[in-house]
Order: sequence, then structure tokens, then C-alpha cells
Amino acid sequence: MRDPRKLRRPTLLALAAILLIPACDGKSPTAPTLPEGDVPWETLFQSQESGITEFRRDVIRVQSGLEALWNELGTRSELPIVDFNVDMVLVAASGEQPNSCYDIEVTAARSDGTDLTVTVTERTPTTICVCPPVVVQPVEVIKVPRADEVFFTNITLASCAT
Repeated sequence: MRDPRKLRRPTLLALAAILLIPACDGKSPTAPTLPEGDVPWETLFQSQESGITEFRRDVIRVQSGLEALWNELGTRSELPIVDFNVDMVLVAASGEQPNSCYDIEVTAARSDGTDLTVTVTERTPTTICVCPPVVVQPVEVIKVPRADEVFFTNITLASCAT
């Protein structure tokens, strides 16, 4: 007759392996679950003189990405502290624009519990605006709670923003 203790060890190892398989889904075990609804954000940087000449919507999930962005912006402000286990950084840039009536702003962030939808409002001048002919590169950089996926919704608003 077999010793029952010898049978238990392989059985326990197999059971442990089966229980751990769902943990191997490729998602970070520390990724927080977002509450549904409006999500608060913090503006880290906003300027019409960003130096970013192309339209961009970026998601930064690591410190090295934030450092590279801060170098690109050429800002003299101190690098913000971001805990990338909990938060991430989003960049909304309009690219180079021909006058100072162009602007950009994050106006909403909403979660469905897993993913984040961020609304970016870009202001463009109407034909009646008197805009100083200064080339600008509007940008807003925000910190938000970490999410699995980020979707950007763009709204263009015609106004005489200055």
C-alpha cells in the first residue's frame, strides 16, 4: 500500500498551479480598479510654448517617459513626483499653431471601472478674432489614476481664446 503523504504533495502542487494560472493574465496585479464616473486629475504642466510641434496624445506609465517629456518641454519647473504604481501621466498637445488664439485643455475624465476616457478641448479662433500672430504649441500634461486603457475624445471649440 502507498503512503498517503506521498500522494498529497503532487496533488497539492498541481492544485497550487491550477489556482495560480489566472494570475498569469499579463495584467499588473497592482493595477487599481477605478471607480465608475468622473475621475479627478492634476495638471502638472500647461503652456502655449511647449516646443511640441506635432499633434500628440500620449500615455506615460514609467518614470523614464516622464523624464524624457520634461526634457522635451524644456521647463525649468521641478520634475513632478508621480507614483507610477498608482498614477499615470497624459499629454495633450495641439502641435504648432499660427497664432495665440489656439489653446488646449483637458475638460473631463471618466471611467467605466477599468478604462479611462479623457476629453480634450482645443480652442481655435473664429474669423472675427483678433489674434496676435505669435506661433504657439499648446499643451496640457496631467496626472490621473492608472487605468488599463485610455481613450481620448477631442472637441474643437471656436472662440477667441487668448
